Amino acid sequence: MQQTFRPVKVSQPKAGVVVYDLGQNFAGWPRITALGAAGMEIKMTPGELLDAAGLVTQRSSGGPVSFNYTLRGGGEETWSPRFSYYGFRYVQVEGAAALRSIEGQFVHLDVRRTGEFSCSNDRLNKIHALIDAAVRSNLQHSLTDCPHREKLGWLEVFHLMGPALLYNWDLRSYLPKIVRDMREAQTVDGLVPDIAPEYVVFGGGFRDSPEWGSAAFQLPWLAWRIYGDRTTLADGYRTMQAYDHYLNGRLQDGLLSHGLGDWYDIGPRPPGNSQLTPQGVTVHGERPVLE
Repeated sequence: MQQTFRPVKVSQPKAGVVVYDLGQNFAGWPRITALGAAGMEIKMTPGELLDAAGLVTQRSSGGPVSFNYTLRGGGEETWSPRFSYYGFRYVQVEGAAALRSIEGQFVHLDVRRTGEFSCSNDRLNKIHALIDAAVRSNLQHSLTDCPHREKLGWLEVFHLMGPALLYNWDLRSYLPKIVRDMREAQTVDGLVPDIAPEYVVFGGGFRDSPEWGSAAFQLPWLAWRIYGDRTTLADGYRTMQAYDHYLNGRLQDGLLSHGLGDWYDIGPRPPGNSQLTPQGVTVHGERPVLE
């Protein structure tokens, strides 16, 4: 637990339901203190948004998800989840009569901050704080892309955000872990899947997209360029070799033309696979071959 948020607003949108606004989205869990008879139940539904009726909605974040606690009775008791977290700002509580207090606990990687930003423009400062909170919410077992519906380590997040992350946080022990995850997730034919660790196997571009797998080359290089970490660069070399061989086997006229492309670009159709930009990723014929 890295930070604590207490309610800034409390509402009762309908009988038996109380909604607590903790003031900011974050990844973590609620922590409650309660007093009541044995067997009383408290149901907590976390969410990022409220609907028109003032109730928590998980429409944008996947669900249904709730934290549930049954009182043992006999005195005041304090509880928070231990094995799961979620991204939320609001907590909808049923059984709030037993509550004495509720707070949100921000959970993320225990790393040292190495960079700061501030300027005379308050809007830019707020944007930076917003992005920083989103980054911390996703600094978990791997660098996730959301702290609610997936919690998966999509690899393009790290190489796109890598320089910014490393300017703000000391991740010298985190990068080697992600490089090991990629090595362990790599298939026998050399593919580096889009997520590592690969807890679930997807199909098509959701497993084999060069823009995502290129983290196998970029992260060891970042470790060397930012931290002078030659060991991680060397440890990732075999993974690079095998993935390079795999990609060479998929070339068509010197180009890679598979994967997700410019994922979720905005075009005439519902967003998803690249629509308005070419799917191919150019591979220079004069690039060095890893041997």
